[in-house]
Amino acid sequence: MIGTAAGVCLNHSNTAATFTCRQCQDALCSSCRGEGERDLCRECQQYFLRSGAAAADSASASERPMATSTAGRRIIAALVIANLGLASSLFLMSRQHTSATRSLGLDAVPVVKRVVENTRATTHRVPDNLEALLPQMPAHVADLVRRGAIVYKVVDGGGSYEVVVFIDPAAAPTATRP
Repeated sequence: MIGTAAGVCLNHSNTAATFTCRQCQDALCSSCRGEGERDLCRECQQYFLRSGAAAADSASASERPMATSTAGRRIIAALVIANLGLASSLFLMSRQHTSATRSLGLDAVPVVKRVVENTRATTHRVPDNLEALLPQMPAHVADLVRRGAIVYKVVDGGGSYEVVVFIDPAAAPTATRP
């Protein structure tokens, strides 16, 4: 509603306005006032009563306890158990993958490269073999080099090198062992 000039009721043009509705800001007479209200018109009062009743109905619906079923609880419990089983198997598989990577020597290549690069930094050339560098390596890496699972090879006349990991040490050429 759009308010009228002060002093005239919006609904009764020949009656003086006695209040302004706090909600719609219309100037109205005392006969337009909501029952038991000081500054709220009947229309706004009815709107609030209707919307308040609807809100009370929705609140009472949300406060009602949900019906629980035994089958639903069992399904949820089964899903939780399956989830825990899957999570634990993935965890165990990741640990096996880490130990398999270590046993195959795949984690040793960066270690060998780091030791070779440290030697290159001090001597300005790559070493001819890894024999002198074995004490600088962790025990499991040095063991893989000794067994031939990791092969070091100088290329380009000593300017570069290759580090090769053999999954089957029997396949490694015996001439290139440290």
